[in-house]
Amino acid sequence: MSIMNELTETIGEQAAIKLGQCLGGARVYIPRVIGNSHLITLAVGQESARAC
Repeated sequence: MSIMNELTETIGEQAAIKLGQCLGGARVYIPRVIGNSHLITLAVGQESARAC
């Protein structure tokens, strides 16, 4: 399973696409708890970021 498929299953298609558009090609550390200022939160919003 690809990372895009896993993201889509976890945070939904629209959020996965938005994340790819904002951070595509970047190496991003995903902490256990994602804070409000983390790149993922800023890209897809708190609710989707927490689903990661």
